[in-house]
Amino acid sequence: MPRDGRVRISSGAAVFERATVQRLTPVTSRITLDGGLSLDLGETSANPDLEVTVEFSSNFAARKRTIEFLVGLVDSDELHIGDRVLRHHGLSAEKIAETEELRDHLAFLQRLDELKLTNTCAPVSPKQTSL
Repeated sequence: MPRDGRVRISSGAAVFERATVQRLTPVTSRITLDGGLSLDLGETSANPDLEVTVEFSSNFAARKRTIEFLVGLVDSDELHIGDRVLRHHGLSAEKIAETEELRDHLAFLQRLDELKLTNTCAPVSPKQTSL
């Protein structure tokens, strides 16, 4: 059964203060955050398996924070949950290429933010990636 709660989850500059946590299996939990972001966390080793699913929001601020979170996750290899710091496995060349696309999109959003053109964003199809 999913539980809503106040827990600080961050990576890079992006911070989420609330999450819904659901146990999927005895060793896997799903953490759902605002902005269409969910993290499936396998807790079987010191370096947890992490699968990230994103459904980008049309809300500008939510989309920008989601992409900042994803880029921070790649850059730092760390996920902060409360006072715990989890390190995940390294990235393949394919994932690094996807991250470059995210960086380009983030730069575009930051430029729009500077110009104050931030009402909505065009829809983007859901994206799933494993880190």
